[in-house]
Amino acid sequence: MDAKVSRRAALGVIIAALAAGPFAIRSLRKKKPNISPDEAPYDNTLSVNPDLVQTDLSPEQLQDALNMLLAEREMWLKFRGVSVTIKVIPGKTEADAAEPACEGFARLTLDNVHLDGDLKVYPFALKFAYSQSKDAEPLTELTLDRNNNVREIKGQSVEGLAPAFAAQLLTTPLEIFAAIPNQAIRDILGTSLWTVKQVSPDHLLFEPTNELNPDGFFAPEMEFDQGHFAKFVSKHMEEQPFTVITFGSHVESNGFYYPSRIHFTLDPNGNTSVEETHLTLILSDISVDVG
Repeated sequence: MDAKVSRRAALGVIIAALAAGPFAIRSLRKKKPNISPDEAPYDNTLSVNPDLVQTDLSPEQLQDALNMLLAEREMWLKFRGVSVTIKVIPGKTEADAAEPACEGFARLTLDNVHLDGDLKVYPFALKFAYSQSKDAEPLTELTLDRNNNVREIKGQSVEGLAPAFAAQLLTTPLEIFAAIPNQAIRDILGTSLWTVKQVSPDHLLFEPTNELNPDGFFAPEMEFDQGHFAKFVSKHMEEQPFTVITFGSHVESNGFYYPSRIHFTLDPNGNTSVEETHLTLILSDISVDVG
């Protein structure tokens, strides 16, 4: 098979998986709203009954771990876009030493941001533009609004760049955190779908247990290092592909800590029709917009 066609097919599988929402953690309580009458969906004073949570942490340590998740969620819910110098590096390799498939400047902006915790719509629409340099005219521009079935690309095709996929990776943490309002966190912790571990003083892990949710999926895995979102493994079931995304080397911009390295893996998980796929984004000159 032609290498370019094969790569496009693999990216198509990835984009479809992203758009289908494997990141979303839907409410685990059937026909019950996520929002409590007396609580905002993303209120940062959330606490849970430690007796219901699988963990070796003390109640105080468990609350500290929960507060770390809430603080990172609060930050990402303010994300409204980013401008970066971007390198796109395919393959499973040491990204810093690898030859990029493309390198240029990307500008991402979010529109129609929807954060009410009910999960009935996607949390945002986006616009993505890619150019050879910051001051150059865009080579390609993408408008993506999944709620209204809008996907428009203007300009030329750029070798090594899948605009929808790159844009999705740049916004992944916002989509994840928008999908875990307080009630979803309570549901996952209170029904033994997560165990909370402290790997080191600054390294926390919300790890799925062997319990399945009512839809037959294992809960996703979330990892935090030095207070920042470091890894996400999407919820999955046996012999179904799942995604692994790591976020590293965070840099500060406008009071926001944004990863300068994002690595994506599509794991076939025993599905012989899907190939393992890797892609890394190396980012610099990061400027974040917050709302």
